[in-house]
Amino acid sequence: MDAYFFYRFILVILFCVVEFVFVSFSYSSQYSTANFTVNGVSLTIEQARKFCETAEVCRRDLSMLWLGVALPDWSLKYPIEVKVGENLGAGGSTTFVFRGGDVYGEMNIQGSEKRIIDSVLPHEVSHTIFATYFKAPVPRWLDEGAATCVEHYSERENYRKMIRHFLQEDVKKCLPFNRMVMLKEYPDDVMPFYAQGYSVAEYLITVGGHKLLIKFAETAMETGDWNLALRRHYGIENLGELQKNYWLEWVAIGSPVVLSQVPERLKLPQKNNNMIILANNKYPNYTQNNNNIANQNRNKQTQKRTAPPKPTILQNYAGQNNSNTAVTKIPASFSNTKNPIIPIPAEYKSSYEILSAGGESIANF
Repeated sequence: MDAYFFYRFILVILFCVVEFVFVSFSYSSQYSTANFTVNGVSLTIEQARKFCETAEVCRRDLSMLWLGVALPDWSLKYPIEVKVGENLGAGGSTTFVFRGGDVYGEMNIQGSEKRIIDSVLPHEVSHTIFATYFKAPVPRWLDEGAATCVEHYSERENYRKMIRHFLQEDVKKCLPFNRMVMLKEYPDDVMPFYAQGYSVAEYLITVGGHKLLIKFAETAMETGDWNLALRRHYGIENLGELQKNYWLEWVAIGSPVVLSQVPERLKLPQKNNNMIILANNKYPNYTQNNNNIANQNRNKQTQKRTAPPKPTILQNYAGQNNSNTAVTKIPASFSNTKNPIIPIPAEYKSSYEILSAGGESIANF
C-alpha cells in the first residue's frame, strides 16, 4: 500500500511538472535573432518571431537612415519584454548602461501588435542606434523627437496637432529653445515636451535630412554649443533664429514635410554648403521596404526613457477651450525675441491629409 501511494505521488508530481512546462510554453514565448531576444507573457511563438525579426529590420534600415552605415552586431543580445493587447496603450521604455566603449540595456514595450510593429519598435530601436553611435545619453528633446519621427504617420500627425494646440491654446507649456536643449530629464508635463521636440526634429529633417540631424547633434554634444552646431550644419545663426524665423513659421503653414512645399524663406540659408544634404522629396517610411558609429568612450552612465501615453489625451487638454479666435498670440517669453507677439493662424490644416499641390494623398509616407 505504501508503494502504491508512493507511485501515485510520483505520477502526480510528474503530471504537475508537465502541466507547468506546457502552460509556461503556452503563455510565455521567446525568440532570438542576431541582436535581440524577445520574451513575453501570453505571446505566441509566432508573435515573438515577428517582433524579433521586425526589431532586426528596424535596426538595419534605421541605422542606414540615421547614420548611412549598418551597425555591426552587438556583443550581447538586447532583451525585449513585450505585452500585447488591443486595449493596451502603445509605448515603451529603454534602459542603457554605457560602460567604456560598450552599450548594454533592456527594452519593455506594449501595445497592439500593429502599433508595436509600425511605431513602438522603430521608436525604441532608434534609441538603441543613437546610444550605440554616441555612446552617451542623447539630449532628451532630440532623442525622443528624432525617434518619434520614424513612427507611423498617424502617430506623427497626432503630435503635429498637439504642438499646434499648445502653441495656440496653452503656450506656457512650451519651452524656449535655449531651455529645451538643456533639459537632461523630462519635465513634469511631458506631452508638450514630446510634441515640441518631435516637431523641431521633423523640421530639421525636412530641410536637411536624417544624417545631417545626427551630425548636428554630434557637434552640439561634443562642444556643448548648440548655436555653433546650428551655424556649422544648417547656416542658422542661433536657437532664437531657428525658433522664430524658421520653426514657428513652418508650423504655422501646416508643417509640410515635402521639401518642394516648404517656402524658400524656410529652407536652409546655405544651400551650397557641402555639409548640407537636402531631404528627399518623400518622407521615408521605414516600415515599407525603406532602402534608403562612433568613437568616443565615456564614463559609465545609465539612462532610462519612458514613453508617454500616446497623444489621444490631446482631447483632455483641448476640452475646456473652444475658442475660435482667428489669431493666437505667442508671448515673447516663448518666442525668445524682442517682438511682443508672433501671430499664428488658429486654423489647423494638416499637410498630411491632402497635399496642396495636386491634392495627392500622402497617407503612406
